[in-house]
Amino acid sequence: MTTTGMRVAIGQFSEPDDDILRFAAQLGVRGVQMNSPHLPGTER
Repeated sequence: MTTTGMRVAIGQFSEPDDDILRFAAQLGVRGVQMNSPHLPGTER
């Protein structure tokens, strides 16, 4: 039987900035999730 641990990530933002990424690093998270990033263009 394989044991898997819990993966911690930070998310729920659309544009990362220094404060968010610094906070994630302080928490020791290994991933970030960005929701609805601002994409170039006019159509969605």
